[in-house]
Amino acid sequence: MIIDEDEFKPLLELLSKITIYKSWTRQHSAGAGRSISFGYGNIRKQKHGSPFQANTKYPEIYKEILRLREIICPNDNYKMIVLNHNFECKLHIDGVNSTDSIAIAFGDFIGGSLVIDDIENDIKYNSIQFNGSKSPHYVSKILWGDRYSLIFTNN
Repeated sequence: MIIDEDEFKPLLELLSKITIYKSWTRQHSAGAGRSISFGYGNIRKQKHGSPFQANTKYPEIYKEILRLREIICPNDNYKMIVLNHNFECKLHIDGVNSTDSIAIAFGDFIGGSLVIDDIENDIKYNSIQFNGSKSPHYVSKILWGDRYSLIFTNN
């Protein structure tokens, strides 16, 4: 589903004010990309503290992501949202997530397509639903700019 890029302007404004640090726990990273997880419910325990510390650390961003969730996937009950910044990942199949996910990219960038089952998908302001535990996938090289993405999942 194509989403009007104006819907993302408030989130991009908030993201311009913070630094998302490199995630050392993401196994399939292919570069210097960064990610942070938001969510609700008790779906996964992390080694250090609450599963979703970002909810309270970045409440305005969390609120904005929930607003976008209602536009991008209003009829689905995803419990976790991963926010990525310039995150390229190697070819992989998800090991933990066993259900469908929805991915969408936004920002000012070139490249960074989501390749699923050897099919290149331009997800810039265009959401796609797929099962990452069944379909091999990766993010192609980001050639220029700031690429953000949201992954809605039940991981």
